[in-house]
Amino acid sequence: VYIINGRTGGTLSDLTMTKNEARSGGGLSVHNSGTVTLRGSDLSMNMASSQGGAINVQHSALDIKNSEVANNSGNIHGGAMTAEGSQVDIINGLFYGNSAASGKASILAMSDTEVYVVNSTLAQNQPQGQQAIFRWGSSGIVLLKNSIMWNNSRTYQSDPPCPSCFIADWSDVQGYSGGTHNIDKDPLFRSPSGGNFQLQKASPCIDAGTVSGGFVAPKYDIDGNPRDAKPDMGAYEYKAADYKFRVYLPVIMRK
Repeated sequence: VYIINGRTGGTLSDLTMTKNEARSGGGLSVHNSGTVTLRGSDLSMNMASSQGGAINVQHSALDIKNSEVANNSGNIHGGAMTAEGSQVDIINGLFYGNSAASGKASILAMSDTEVYVVNSTLAQNQPQGQQAIFRWGSSGIVLLKNSIMWNNSRTYQSDPPCPSCFIADWSDVQGYSGGTHNIDKDPLFRSPSGGNFQLQKASPCIDAGTVSGGFVAPKYDIDGNPRDAKPDMGAYEYKAADYKFRVYLPVIMRK
């Protein structure tokens, strides 16, 4: 999907984009446009021969909501996404299994771009020992809230160096010591190897998010389940009902 000069933007809903290939943005490219919203969609196994395995956005605004971006690859930069001169909001996003074959950033490579990540899970992304997020240029910042970054290669790198350009609050970020109210603990996903990033009952991410300071967490999680007054970190809200004890009949008991 290629959107160019779409000044008024638009919405893409409930799409499956899989096994596509392009030079930049294997699944979706947005250039010189207004706000484009990608909602309830699945971008998987796409490939870019240059950059942005799944998504490439330039001089535009892109809102990603309740969507999964998985197992995409960029040959040079941004296994999942590249962004330049743009505003990118990721809410209830699940990014996993993305990779950059020869360059940088399994999840996101960005220049002069502001990225806002809310209640999202970024995990199991491996860019050949590089970093999950790479920023370059004179400006640009990544802000995480109520999110999880776990078991990626190096979390963040910037050229020129800018440690303050990556800020996480109320999030579980492996190896990160900045921000406020963050943790660095195994989130205890149910089955990450099987693509299940819901939280186990003992996860430290349950009820560890926030709605304080005027911040409004999304009302529902990526699966449409309501979030409570103490939202969990990540894309999924834990549901105790999933762990009810069940007995299946017939039951045969022998002494």
